[in-house]
Amino acid sequence: MGYTHYLSGVVNAEQFSFFSKCVRHALKKFGEKGVKFAGWDGNGEPEITDEIISFNGAGENSFETCRISATDGSDFHFCKTQYRPYDETVECVFALAHFLLGVDFDSDGGEEAVTRGKAHAEMIIQEVKNGA
Repeated sequence: MGYTHYLSGVVNAEQFSFFSKCVRHALKKFGEKGVKFAGWDGNGEPEITDEIISFNGAGENSFETCRISATDGSDFHFCKTQYRPYDETVECVFALAHFLLGVDFDSDGGEEAVTRGKAHAEMIIQEVKNGA
């Protein structure tokens, strides 16, 4: 067991391109705060395309991959972060998925984590719509 964030429901693939753009911006904003991101295994670079987002914390700050696909048809996604530095970024990304891809977002952190993620996501969406 571990501290985990959850998405349920099949993603709306038609919105995935804008979602990916928002995720790129979110990683940039959290990166400016000192959070370091890597690929699925804690090394390399995050993968963010119009079909998939996949990232982890970097190095020893990695735990589990945050991965959402537009094409795999999965109706359940989760990411254990164990409170690592990328935790709030995962909250934000899952809230972005909630707002833009039509899935439900829940967290072991309860309403506090969901509310925090949604606040970050709303800011990211506005910034991207305004040309960020």
